[in-house]
Amino acid sequence: MFDLAVTLNILSTVTLVGALIFAGLQVRAANRTRAEQAALAIIGAVQSEAWTHSLRVLVRLPAGVTADEIDAMGAPVTDAIAEHGVRLETVGYMVFRGLVSLDTVDEMIGGITLVMWSRIKPWVERDRLRTTSPRQYEWFQWLCERLDERQGTREPEPAFVRHSRWKQSDARPTA
Repeated sequence: MFDLAVTLNILSTVTLVGALIFAGLQVRAANRTRAEQAALAIIGAVQSEAWTHSLRVLVRLPAGVTADEIDAMGAPVTDAIAEHGVRLETVGYMVFRGLVSLDTVDEMIGGITLVMWSRIKPWVERDRLRTTSPRQYEWFQWLCERLDERQGTREPEPAFVRHSRWKQSDARPTA
């Protein structure tokens, strides 16, 4: 004959293990949902008509442009810097707080973010001194420094090269 206490003990152990597995799956699903929402938040933060306009203006800035040369280009360029900078301030802070991963930002907008920062950095640094506001575009700069550290000395490789052999079956969860 079987012992009722042993049977109940086994049943409670199996139930506990099942509950732990279920909880683990729920946490995994929640993390994936959070990562997907974070990616959507980045898209919402940066992809707009104003973002596109500021990008069109700033991408025309030559490498090595000085703060005075940017000033001479007038309000369209400084307005584009403000539009671009404020949005990337938000993205930088989201990365800092762990709301979105640096990997996601790097994959989505890392390259253009570093290019834009390299073009406007002299203007930002000079404007910080001019306005006595060292916190101006602080999260934008912080984000670029993290992206730069992440890339290290490796040559940037565009997604169309890095993922040229990708197939639908290769899609992986972001969490």
